[in-house]
Amino acid sequence: MSLELDKNYLKNKQYKSSNYLDSRIAVHKYNINSESFFEWAWRKMNAPDGKKIIEIGCGPGTFWIDNNKHLSVDSSVLMTDFSNDMLDKAKNNINDSRFNYEITDIDNINYPDESFDVVMAHFVLYHSSDKSKSLSELNRICKKDGFVSITTNSEKHMFNVYEIGKSIDNNFPTDRNIDSFTEEMADDILPKHFSKIEKFVNKDYLRITDKQLVLDYVRSAIEPREIVVGDSFYDDYSKIVEDSINEHGYFEIPKRSPLYKCTP
Repeated sequence: MSLELDKNYLKNKQYKSSNYLDSRIAVHKYNINSESFFEWAWRKMNAPDGKKIIEIGCGPGTFWIDNNKHLSVDSSVLMTDFSNDMLDKAKNNINDSRFNYEITDIDNINYPDESFDVVMAHFVLYHSSDKSKSLSELNRICKKDGFVSITTNSEKHMFNVYEIGKSIDNNFPTDRNIDSFTEEMADDILPKHFSKIEKFVNKDYLRITDKQLVLDYVRSAIEPREIVVGDSFYDDYSKIVEDSINEHGYFEIPKRSPLYKCTP
């Protein structure tokens, strides 16, 4: 079983605390686009006011840190995650009475039919062991006049980070959590589950000037898996990043992430 589908690994290693996820999020403040991905996603979702929203796999609440100011006073959001630690972090980050919190796993969605106007599954279907079942469940709990919002990443999203790691040490993993549900896979499977799909693509670049943030991101791909790399790995990686910053003023990482607005 892939580690990204292993719930024991995810709970006890990758998401035991938000530290590794925080490292993966931190680099994105270096977007070229002035609008964050999550602000862009909310704009593309164009959710009506006064709606009942659920987020499956909310993590530390990053989406709503950017967007709770845009949420109408008569809307409500049920934040769900399979990790208590993530929910605790989300509560602290958001601290808003319109939000409630529950433990829910993408593999075990047990809400009644047509419970929500907007169902969000952002960067979480990677961790579903049965994509078709999970998509059917997302469809089922969404009202017929509502929509399901799904985000993922392209196969090439930030891939140079992994190519560099592999070039330094063959033990460095180039398989990523996104590889079980990429944009390319979503294009194929989503039409089998929804009557209508609108696809929006966010293209961007990270131009990072803080070498340590890059190294922390790289470390988040290694340490939770307990992968052993050579003693000089981080020094070698650091030099590549530092050389790029010295030459160009930044270390550049390309991004490509779609949002699918899916009608049941």
